[in-house]
Amino acid sequence: MDSKEYKNELAKEIQRIGITNLSYWLKSYLEKDDKEYIIVNIQNKDLCAKGMIEVKDWSKIEGIRKSKGISYRGAELEGFVFEINESNGSNNFVYQTLDQIID
Repeated sequence: MDSKEYKNELAKEIQRIGITNLSYWLKSYLEKDDKEYIIVNIQNKDLCAKGMIEVKDWSKIEGIRKSKGISYRGAELEGFVFEINESNGSNNFVYQTLDQIID
């Protein structure tokens, strides 16, 4: 899920389908290399994948951080928006905002 190849292929599929044409559910919270991530299940009729989304601004989703994701596991992330940034030949996903968490 965090390999360069996986992230690049996932980025291609997300861009082909469109970020807003997918549904997102919280799977877990992860701390790795001094960064914080949420792991999300990403789905629509053409795609079923997991994404490792870096979170820099926790203001709208502080509850996920405080509970380390446990309290929100399986919750739908409605209006979930993230950027796909390319760096050193690898795509990275960075959380931007969401409308609401449906638990």
